[in-house]
Amino acid sequence: MHARLPLSALCIALACALAACAVGPDYQAPTPAAPADWTSWHGGPPELAGHAGAAGAPAAQWWRSFGDPALDRLQARALAASPDLQSAALRYAQARTQRRTVAAQRGPQVDAARLSLVSEVARNYFELRTAQHQARLLRQDIAALQEQLSLIQARARGELGDELAAPEGDGPARPLPDYALGLPSELARRRPDIRAAEARLHQATARIGLAQADLYPSIRLGARFGYESYESGKFGDWGSRTWSIGPSLDLPIFDSGRRRSVVTLRELQQQDAAVAYQQTVLRAWHEVDDALSGYRAEQLQYARLREKAESAAQARAWAQARYLGGLTDYLAVLDAQREDLQARRDLTASDGRLRTRLVVLYKALAGGAETQP
Repeated sequence: MHARLPLSALCIALACALAACAVGPDYQAPTPAAPADWTSWHGGPPELAGHAGAAGAPAAQWWRSFGDPALDRLQARALAASPDLQSAALRYAQARTQRRTVAAQRGPQVDAARLSLVSEVARNYFELRTAQHQARLLRQDIAALQEQLSLIQARARGELGDELAAPEGDGPARPLPDYALGLPSELARRRPDIRAAEARLHQATARIGLAQADLYPSIRLGARFGYESYESGKFGDWGSRTWSIGPSLDLPIFDSGRRRSVVTLRELQQQDAAVAYQQTVLRAWHEVDDALSGYRAEQLQYARLREKAESAAQARAWAQARYLGGLTDYLAVLDAQREDLQARRDLTASDGRLRTRLVVLYKALAGGAETQP
């Protein structure tokens, strides 16, 4: 039987082993220099000053703000039946079960899949609604052209028509919802790509500590229990039992600098992850800035087209009044009617683009990101 290892020696060995595991730089979440609000980032329009940060971040289910039950039902069906989202959620659950540090990287993947899904559903839905509205206006335009053709043919035959048939108009489109931008500094907590880049930076920082711990002597505690005997007849008896417990020491002094090179490699990888994080943040800010600029430009275009549509509607009403007063013929009414329909078609197309721009803005702002790392 081997001699017992003193308790004090075991305590010293455990303390040394634990101390070796605590080396390496402590991870600190990066804080990129963010502008105070979106109006000071590039050429943000001053009209956004009342929105930026005033109402907080976009709502998780931002598509409900459009007030369209059909869109809400489509989003619910897409979220429940999307294979991509289910696969991402399963990978996230597996990673979280295996190791918590890896789960921090899977959470942003679930958010990214969800954000991409709801954005595509909303964009395709508004494109469909715009096409349907355009089709209704085109049918009205065709009817007006057919009426104009009939009138011209009747005039050619010497027949005058006194009917005044105005096509049925479409109701006004649903107003666009108010949007919440939040602050630029809050974007890093919502964007899945920024959170994933931060998780990679965290992992790279932790690997430096593991590599540095490998530079120190490692102590392992081992134990053995068995039987030994010089006589086969006594093998297995109580007196032939034997056991031992003790440490094993690994001294990293004959590795030709391999472990030191690993530390240098891990430090370079950590620096690369930090640069990649900054690039991701800047790319996110540019995406938001581009989305804001595109949305604002379409707002201005929509305002101009709305004024044009209102003027065309007034001109049509004026032409009808002049026709009823006997001051003009019916062809002038039909021309005004066609111009009115064209202006309404242009306004409808701009409304569809405006809603699509708003969806792009919500996607850039990571509206709907719910999973926390």
